[in-house]
Amino acid sequence: MVVSGMANPSARFLLEQGFNVVLCAHSQEQADKMNATIPAELQGRFLATYCMIGEPEDTARLIETTLNRFGGFHVLCVGIGPLENDSFRETGAEAFMKGVEANMKNLYSAMKLCIPTMLRFEAPRIINFTTVDGMCGHFNFGAVTAAGKGGLVGLTRAVALEYAKEGLTANCIAVGAMETLRPLPEEERARLCAAIPLGRVATARDIAPIVCFLASEESRYITGAVINASGGAYFG
Repeated sequence: MVVSGMANPSARFLLEQGFNVVLCAHSQEQADKMNATIPAELQGRFLATYCMIGEPEDTARLIETTLNRFGGFHVLCVGIGPLENDSFRETGAEAFMKGVEANMKNLYSAMKLCIPTMLRFEAPRIINFTTVDGMCGHFNFGAVTAAGKGGLVGLTRAVALEYAKEGLTANCIAVGAMETLRPLPEEERARLCAAIPLGRVATARDIAPIVCFLASEESRYITGAVINASGGAYFG
């Protein structure tokens, strides 16, 4: 399984569940740090590598590395793109288009580059992270994020339809607020917890089991779905 962005905090849990994991780090420093945090007994099934997923050269190298290390590549789990707080009223056309492109272009490229290889293996799975802002218009972020993350859902569903007969499934996990590799400031955490009915920000242990299920054979009849994992921040 290749994970990137919002999926990265789930890596430890996925390893514990028996998956081989290649983590795309946004810097070599982060890759080294992640490699050092994995227990020795799990390191044979884990590799963190610097990769700007979606960039053609980086992604081609990632595919080659994954195949060489593990002999296969059938799950791509990606959560990339900026999260902006600007309102529609305050956002100019250029900034809007730039933000939407930043949310969608690299994901489009990542899927475009990875799917041909994934189809060579049994039960290929695409799992894309989005946010509930893309469905409700605004929870934690603004208009640019809502448009970009909503676009990810539409793109994922188009891929699900197009590749269904080839055995590939494509689904989304929509989060409200979650812990990432960068700690949340306490003031922001308090604001988010107050807005979430379950009263806390999601952790990797909340989200990773959903990733495991969507990556598994048990999810074989689910495609084009959006799993709402927002702690009640949005019902839909």
